[in-house]
Amino acid sequence: MKRQRSTKRTLAALVGLLLMQATRGMQFRVNDHDEVPSVPIALGSGILFTYPEISTIAGVQGLVVYSLSSALPLLVFGILGPVIRRKCPEGFVLTEWTRQRYGVIAALYLSILTYAASFSD
Repeated sequence: MKRQRSTKRTLAALVGLLLMQATRGMQFRVNDHDEVPSVPIALGSGILFTYPEISTIAGVQGLVVYSLSSALPLLVFGILGPVIRRKCPEGFVLTEWTRQRYGVIAALYLSILTYAASFSD
């Protein structure tokens, strides 16, 4: 029962913030063609509210897992970035590095998996 109340409060806060940002964006409208992008600002508030919401729903363990799953890829990239740059100095994107390092077949496989992952839930 307590979890449902706090989840409802979190959802109410998110909806309130979304409405507040949308209203504020409309106030700063210069004319009909130039608007302050209020929807991206409101959607960006999810960054602030996701961690408290996860901890409300899943507790401390959920918060730790969510924090690690969002921070570890950046930390791993910070370690592997210089290694990748040394091995492929002209590389610009992951598929280009994969093509230079492992060949065309691996690059196509990576491209297909990346494309398929964009449609998964």
